[in-house]
Amino acid sequence: MWDLKTQKPLGKPLTGHSSEVYSVAFSPDGKTLASGSVDKTVRLWDLKTQKPLGEPLTEHSDRIWSVAFSPDGKTIASGSVDKTVRLWDLKMQKPLGKPLTGHSSEVYSVAFSPDGKTLASSSDDKTIRLWDLKTRKLLGEPLTGHSDRVWSVAFSPDGKTLASGSVDETVRLWDLKTQKPLGAPLTGHSSGVLSIAFNPDGKTLASSSHDKTIRLWDLKTQKPLGEPLIGHSSGVWSVTFSPDGKTLASSSHDKTVRLWDLKTQKPLGEPLTGHSDSVWSVAFSPDGNTLASASYDNTVRLWDVNLESWLKQLCSIANRNFSHKEWREYMGDRPHEKTCPDLPKDTLGAIELVKEGLELRKEDKEEQAKAKFAQAREWDANIVGNLGLD
Repeated sequence: MWDLKTQKPLGKPLTGHSSEVYSVAFSPDGKTLASGSVDKTVRLWDLKTQKPLGEPLTEHSDRIWSVAFSPDGKTIASGSVDKTVRLWDLKMQKPLGKPLTGHSSEVYSVAFSPDGKTLASSSDDKTIRLWDLKTRKLLGEPLTGHSDRVWSVAFSPDGKTLASGSVDETVRLWDLKTQKPLGAPLTGHSSGVLSIAFNPDGKTLASSSHDKTIRLWDLKTQKPLGEPLIGHSSGVWSVTFSPDGKTLASSSHDKTVRLWDLKTQKPLGEPLTGHSDSVWSVAFSPDGNTLASASYDNTVRLWDVNLESWLKQLCSIANRNFSHKEWREYMGDRPHEKTCPDLPKDTLGAIELVKEGLELRKEDKEEQAKAKFAQAREWDANIVGNLGLD
């Protein structure tokens, strides 16, 4: 959670790693968090108690760039500078067999397919590898096409497409049946692509870059959706979609986490601050109520991003209902509600609704105008009555 007045986290960060934390991932049931660090370990955290679960997982011989949970929640994958991918039994907290080897340089990203049968890994060696998790063997040849290190890989929700982002400033889409590229690379970033993520609806891809921007891509047309999202003052290390697909979270070298309303493509409120160094990774919990962030400051932080919690915090701070302008700043394009439901009137909100209704009436949108007036009447009937709109 964080205090919306100070934009500071509430509660203590998760501490235990002795060096920078590069990656975080939630278990599918939302009860466990995994983190991977420069200290060569994977740590597991009980999210109810916010305490470590057992001892760190310690088989890698160098820093860990990426961690991911399998869809059934039984296995964790980790990718490391030691050029290997390791699989871990979550229940036993032990390695599952020998490491997966094949990359000729450090492994930056790992991702499970939605059916849990395949693992993808990307590397400094400019390639992507696909692994059959039953046989623990490579599926075909490495995917080649990028001309520089591949920072990030992600599966589409239907498992038919893989996306990859590279320091060569491009995003590539791959047909997993043929293991061939789907069309030309997606270009637009002016520096290396650091992170990619699919919207849960499978229609949109997000990419973030050293160029300080986030881009949204229409996967049907393979074209950008609108202008880049601008707000971070340094490279954007990580992007992730909320489970309902309405919000995007991003983290940056500027030490902040940002939330974006995807309908308006605008920031939701002010940046979330609390980390004292670059924020490398962000992940939403499966229920969408919690956001985790991992940082160069050696810590993991948890943030409450539940809408009802936001409203309670906003009401306690303002002790009044928010105006439309204030609502849009914090809540984006979500329908305007009373910030404090128990307060009898929202005069400012009613006035703004009336103004919007009058503008709609000028445009001959009478039904929409009446809807605005009706909502204004609920908030402060006197405003509507005094203007003769009853």
